[in-house]
Amino acid sequence: SEQHFVLSDPTGRCVVIEPSEHPLKLIDNPLGIMTNMPKFDHQLERLQDYLDFTPDFLNGTLAPNTFHVTTGKLSGKKTPPGAYTPKGRYVRA
Repeated sequence: SEQHFVLSDPTGRCVVIEPSEHPLKLIDNPLGIMTNMPKFDHQLERLQDYLDFTPDFLNGTLAPNTFHVTTGKLSGKKTPPGAYTPKGRYVRA
């Protein structure tokens, strides 16, 4: 399994570094959370089973330090897992 890295700066900007490509892949991460597997874009896809992201989040126009990145509408979505697996912890975070 490959390692992913999350970095943030004093402005609140957070990025993910994925070593799966050469050169390394740098991805903006307004969520501020990460798990090592799978790749970050796949993690975001999986999260949409549990919540709806705001249009600003989906368009990449989210302002720095935005607290809410979801619409808050959970109707018809899966219930987050209660396990302490990496997936379960990530979804709850």
